[in-house]
Amino acid sequence: MKKANNNLGITLIALVVTIVILLLLAGVSFRLITGEDGVLKQTLEAVDENEAATADEEIKLKTAEAVMKYYADFKTNKSKTLLTFMDEYLTANATTPSGAKLSKNENGVWVYTDLNGNKTTFGITEDGDPILGATEPPTGGDSEEETPLPTKKTLVEQVTANNYGDKVNYSVTVNNVELKDWKIFYKTNNQVMMIMSDYLPNTTNLAQKAGLIQGTRDFFKDYGVRCTTSKDGFMQILDNSVNWQELVTEELGRKNVIAKGAASVQDWINSWNEKGFVPNLEMPGKYPNDISYRTYSSLNTNNTGYELYIPRSKTGQPFYAYLLSSSSEYGTIAVTSEESGELAGSSSKYGEGYTGSSDEYVYSCYVLRPIIILTDSVVGEYKNGAWNIE
Repeated sequence: MKKANNNLGITLIALVVTIVILLLLAGVSFRLITGEDGVLKQTLEAVDENEAATADEEIKLKTAEAVMKYYADFKTNKSKTLLTFMDEYLTANATTPSGAKLSKNENGVWVYTDLNGNKTTFGITEDGDPILGATEPPTGGDSEEETPLPTKKTLVEQVTANNYGDKVNYSVTVNNVELKDWKIFYKTNNQVMMIMSDYLPNTTNLAQKAGLIQGTRDFFKDYGVRCTTSKDGFMQILDNSVNWQELVTEELGRKNVIAKGAASVQDWINSWNEKGFVPNLEMPGKYPNDISYRTYSSLNTNNTGYELYIPRSKTGQPFYAYLLSSSSEYGTIAVTSEESGELAGSSSKYGEGYTGSSDEYVYSCYVLRPIIILTDSVVGEYKNGAWNIE
């Protein structure tokens, strides 16, 4: 009996020790799971961070989508402010890819609500950028108590004939060649054209890729172009925007801005006349866009801003004329150098010669002045002596 009691005592002690150890282990495990840096807390934080990242990403995507929609059809939307359009667009397209919803609270602040009911507030700046965590609409926003700020004006709304020749702060790099000398050339009802102040260097490789081979004479190698084709084929090369689109930056390209190898004679004459220069030029000829071997000689070089039409070249290279993207009855139409000051239909004295067929010419003594055609969605302002495109 005594021996049995001793065994029972040992067993009870072992049980107590085991229970104590288990309690200690349970406490450690509990602290690891629920403590300040526990697994549970870390898991919850990771979930929160993931939800916040998703909210951040979807808010930015939705607001960017609204901005792109606004400018994609700017001609229709320009009567509204950007913020007004975004309010309407986000309200009509309130569901995100993850299923979250966008809405405005009683304070006029946008709220992103995910599928778990978590909410993220955000505001929108005048430029359409989201402000995460905003608690009130940005100053100048579209709340009912505030007057929306006017949108920035487009160049089409601002440019007049008085601005022809104004400098444009625009730069584009083609084949490692920076082209940054541009001027306002002409405006129509829904476009503003800007033209290179000087002549297109062959180092851009644009003329070569378009099929306009550089001249064979040494002093034309940097700027001169030539092409063996019909006159109409030559004009098509100049007029095809695909050949010259590298002159347009990616940002302007998204606004349907295009480039061409030369201005048309019609736009050239309209620009000259609207500027008020003398003599006043007409469009004679068999066809509306043809000059039909008509020459305007001795254009007035005393006109202020004359260099817009016949530049005093900075290239240091001699040339006969720069081309316009229009043909005459006998060939091309070109503007001769400042020494002559002529707008003329093609003639052998301007450097072309027959290649064997009466409808084929070799244009070997001409240079190019490309144009960029800005659509009515391009905004900008005149500041510090130049137009700044946005």
